[in-house]
Amino acid sequence: MQFGTDGTNGQTYVNGPNASTYGTYSVVLTRSDGSSQVTPVSVTSTGLAVTGALSATGTLSGGTSGTGYSFSGSAPAGSLTLDASGNLGLKFTPSATGSNARAIQLTNYGTLSGNGNLGFMSMAANAYESADNSWNRVNATTAARYQISYTGEHSWYYAGSGIVGSAITFTQAMTLDSSGNLGIGTSSPLVKLDVRSGATATTALLDTTAATAYSASSFFAGANLQLRSGANATGNGAGIRFSSSNNGVLEGLFAYVQNASTYGDFVWQGYNGSYGERMRLDSSGTFRVKGAGTAGSTDAFQVSGSAPASAALLDSSGKLLLTCTSTPSSTVSGLQLIGTGGGNISSSGSSTSTYNHWIFKNGNDTVGSISTNGSVTTYATSSDYRLKDNIAPMSGALVKVAALKPVTYKWKADGSDGEGFIAHELAEVVPQCVTGEKDAVNEDGSIKSQGIDTSFLVAILTAAMQEQQALITQLTARITALETA
Repeated sequence: MQFGTDGTNGQTYVNGPNASTYGTYSVVLTRSDGSSQVTPVSVTSTGLAVTGALSATGTLSGGTSGTGYSFSGSAPAGSLTLDASGNLGLKFTPSATGSNARAIQLTNYGTLSGNGNLGFMSMAANAYESADNSWNRVNATTAARYQISYTGEHSWYYAGSGIVGSAITFTQAMTLDSSGNLGIGTSSPLVKLDVRSGATATTALLDTTAATAYSASSFFAGANLQLRSGANATGNGAGIRFSSSNNGVLEGLFAYVQNASTYGDFVWQGYNGSYGERMRLDSSGTFRVKGAGTAGSTDAFQVSGSAPASAALLDSSGKLLLTCTSTPSSTVSGLQLIGTGGGNISSSGSSTSTYNHWIFKNGNDTVGSISTNGSVTTYATSSDYRLKDNIAPMSGALVKVAALKPVTYKWKADGSDGEGFIAHELAEVVPQCVTGEKDAVNEDGSIKSQGIDTSFLVAILTAAMQEQQALITQLTARITALETA
């Protein structure tokens, strides 16, 4: 093989073996300073192969029509395009990338770009970086981009359709910052998982492809969402916080808190100027409202976990059943509360023996009761002599009876007839029979009516009858004396 220079036009020429003498030859390049370099050159039936680096200034072209440059010699034309800015296109001419970016463009939908000025690398679909962090559209369809920064932050973006070549305004869909905080719908996640949405639709959905029937073992082993505390110790737990804003205003908390028995309580907390526990369901099944730590007098409502199965039932019709599961009757003991007709309050002992339906108590213990025995209902109020002092016979009963003003009337509500007393008039004679004050009103101006209990008249009427009978006896004796005189 012979290398030489054409003195006419300065071109380098090669005279070498003919087609029948293919092989590898060593080419010695001698520099002007006398040094030299040996480069292996292979001559094959498909062309010339140089071992080592091959560089050229300007456009490098060659090969037969339609083959292009390829190690296999069979790639189509334009398979590899390197522009003057250093951008590489694979079967695609690189787009006009900004001066601080270098890109590898894979067809018209895939771009791998690095920006040395801003310090990030991007992988984009249907987009190229036309200037520092400014992106343009290759096609008229939607676009997406993934970016990783030298700071360790990962970002995902999307954009809707637009005009070919137009500028793209990306929306940041997801961010993973250098602290390991993942944000969906926010570029500044505050916690390990920060999910935000400006829509009124569901923000998050946790689903499983398997249809799992509920059981304690199956759901504990493979729940859709699991929250764990950092250590197994009393007082530790995990919770879900509810808030209307980032500053902690109007918050709520639902938490699992480990108790001393290594089991856990479910706790609801609320914020109303200060944080406080509002409800608790402990590991024994006891449910408490407005509990403050342990069960006790601070509870506004409590259902014990050791209560029987029929302790309380609110059925579909709105009936509240206590100690029974159906309406109390002659065979069903219990209490029913209902807001419709047919006995708003029903109580039954389911037997003919004495049964206390209602017992009334105050600071003096039991002060009254409503009980049944056979077919009789007894309304009792406390009257034990041990509860009374200064016991003396009643006098002046006839005077009081004479002062009473029984009347007849019609009720304004429905026009029905009535007979009895006017409360404030009765109060002037027997004040213990009347509750409330004359002409009292509620805060809204409505009537705050008085009431009467005529059972307090029984003693007065009895004493009046006794006084009257004594008079009758005296008058009878006098008449008899006059008639026999």
